[in-house]
Amino acid sequence: MERQQCWILLIAILAGLAIGLGLPNVTSRLEVALWPLLGGLLYATFTQVPLTRIGQGFKDWRFLAALLLSISWSFPWSWAG
Repeated sequence: MERQQCWILLIAILAGLAIGLGLPNVTSRLEVALWPLLGGLLYATFTQVPLTRIGQGFKDWRFLAALLLSISWSFPWSWAG
């Protein structure tokens, strides 16, 4: 899937654009899922967890705690500096 990732992203962007322009009533319902979906994709991208095993990645509590701690500590400092 990594070799095809650019094409998959391009197709997803074009599909989203087509849905957004063609069916504006549907976009308000799909907008609710946008941020959780982006969060899951970013998690999978930066941790290099395959999407088929992302559920197992969320079960590793030590890793998840370290991830949340590092984000909650580093994010405010990045905006303060």
